[in-house]
Amino acid sequence: LLGDGVFAGLAPGATVIAVDAFHRSGDVDEADAYDLAAALDLLARRQVDVINLSLAGPANAVLDQVGAAISAREIAIVAASGNKGPDGPAAYPAAYPWAIAITATDADNQAYRRSGRGPHIRLAAPGVGLRLLDIRGRPALHSRTSYAAPFIAAAIAALRSDDGRDGAASPIERLERAALDLGAAGRDPVFGHGLVQLAGACR
Repeated sequence: LLGDGVFAGLAPGATVIAVDAFHRSGDVDEADAYDLAAALDLLARRQVDVINLSLAGPANAVLDQVGAAISAREIAIVAASGNKGPDGPAAYPAAYPWAIAITATDADNQAYRRSGRGPHIRLAAPGVGLRLLDIRGRPALHSRTSYAAPFIAAAIAALRSDDGRDGAASPIERLERAALDLGAAGRDPVFGHGLVQLAGACR
């Protein structure tokens, strides 16, 4: 979102609140429903405009309830569609109706081969072969739907400053209308409404 010296950044200069919603379990980092619910609650109390969730997992009733309550406060919740492939199960929170599910595309506007699919997909954004710094601070190519979600979060944040100037349309509705249609005509389970086009959504 802010840039790392290699990637220019989607929202340089923005105020970003980063919450570590993970805990160590053996040799891996994991997040459970309690971690995520607490993180969402913290962000809501800080009155953020947009929440980016670059993570995916199974359904959980507690997370669904908390997410729905926060979304009702007009906080946009953007979520990665997951990386289990076209035949994989729906990933959550992206598959919840209150989430804005994002898939990934490559430089040729083709779907990321491991991205989740389904009727809940709303928009597509770049998420394949992005040159970013790795954990050691070295440039590397990264591919996952988690890298696509921040494009939409940044776009929604940018459009929030323009709210109310396009009739009753919300930022996400404007992004959907301006999206570049990919795949089957109209909204489809691979690309949703299509590839995000911020310039077309701006006034």
